Amino acid sequence: MTREFNFHEHVSQPELVRPETSTPREFKYLSNIDDQIGLRNHIPFVHFYPPSKDFCVRDPAALIKQALAKVLVYYYPVAGRLRSSEKGKLVVDCCDEGVIFREAKADITMAELRRINGGLKPPFPMLDQLLVDDIWGSYLITDAPLLRIQVTRLACGGFILAYTFNHCICDAYGAYQFITALSEFCLNLNLIAPSNLPSWGREILKPRTSPIISYPHPEYDISNHPTLAYTETDFKLLAQTSIFFSNADISLLKNQLNGHRNPTFDAVASCLWKARTRTLIKPNAITRLLFPIDTRFRCKPSLPKGYYGSAVVFPCAIAKANELMGKPLHYTASLISEVKKNGDGRRVSGFGFGFH
Repeated sequence: MTREFNFHEHVSQPELVRPETSTPREFKYLSNIDDQIGLRNHIPFVHFYPPSKDFCVRDPAALIKQALAKVLVYYYPVAGRLRSSEKGKLVVDCCDEGVIFREAKADITMAELRRINGGLKPPFPMLDQLLVDDIWGSYLITDAPLLRIQVTRLACGGFILAYTFNHCICDAYGAYQFITALSEFCLNLNLIAPSNLPSWGREILKPRTSPIISYPHPEYDISNHPTLAYTETDFKLLAQTSIFFSNADISLLKNQLNGHRNPTFDAVASCLWKARTRTLIKPNAITRLLFPIDTRFRCKPSLPKGYYGSAVVFPCAIAKANELMGKPLHYTASLISEVKKNGDGRRVSGFGFGFH
């Protein structure tokens, strides 16, 4: 049985954490993937840590704050600010102004959080209480901190690490790489360097002097937008939810795709695409599915080891709604599979060389 809890939270004054030692003062180039309009936002992450004997003697907030100053020496652009340059292009000013850090205490336990309506899964209903809100213009994209962190200690001895990255500075994998380095310093404050040294490398994705569109990008084609079966008012009433598939559900879907050798993603995405099309798209309209592909390990030319910039592209599968609904699930999966095969370095090149 799920319940709703109202808990009280004491929040300390925010502060700016800067790199522990001096770092280069310079401007860093952002690729066209980093700098696209769709990524000019902030991406939230939250980690829940149950009570641990280690944190009975160590304050997790103080430890994370110390480790943060150390990791920022290696990820020093994160301590900078985005600035607008010529023609609206964004660049990173490595000005060493720091990231926002804040501590908090909540009179609730991890066990109680698990019983909150929805539990510890997205969309977590209490997320706003765990993230740093609008402090010093932190919700802005330019001239504002690129990372803001809050460590919330719980009544049971556990804690929550919640943070928000400016999406132009990294993608989800880049954020994971940063947090992995942070955790390494938390485990050993005397660590000389993180195990995976970060690399900027955005210059590799600079456009050619004479731009060439080397790959079609239907995901940016506004001429074939689907004709929706609902109004703008209806759209605003749509709610975000989480759908969880059991192993039995996935096996059932894969059986419709001619066997278990088919990727789980293809099976689940096919099911959801058909369901959404049936519900929201008119039969004579074009329906499209966009999904992310991480190209950092397949990009040509290769991105350097430790690259933490945005390397995700969103290829697009297209079909007529009535055809998608009238054909079996394995047809839908074949459309997705074909798009995935083409989601390689050519698509990154086409994006970088054709965007401006």
